[in-house]
Amino acid sequence: MFASHARALWFDPEVRLRKIGGERWLTIKSKGALSRDESEHAIPEGLFSLLWPLVSSNVVRKTRYLLDYDDLVLEIDVYSGKHEGLVVLECEFKTVEEAERFELPDWIGPATDVTYDSRFKNSELSGSGKVPVP
Repeated sequence: MFASHARALWFDPEVRLRKIGGERWLTIKSKGALSRDESEHAIPEGLFSLLWPLVSSNVVRKTRYLLDYDDLVLEIDVYSGKHEGLVVLECEFKTVEEAERFELPDWIGPATDVTYDSRFKNSELSGSGKVPVP
């Protein structure tokens, strides 16, 4: 008789599957708002094709524009499809303190900080058919 012991763990982080150009990515993010751990992995087309049907109804469509600003890169996401009209600016910082000191440039115009509003996370938007109102 043969016996094997297995350990399994079910977890609830934010897991994202995406295709950018010809590359396919699997990203795992910890929970959180201002600061989160993130691990991104290139995956082969075969694995992507196997996983995609499991999530394809929860697709978030957006175009990302990258803008250099004061030694930072501002990521401006312009959403389409069911989230048409939503525009979100995101920026990665080296420290929480740096993030807390950041002020939007005046030329951005009126904006609402949605850092702590989970309705604006892509994981939440993927299950929603509407643009949240801040």
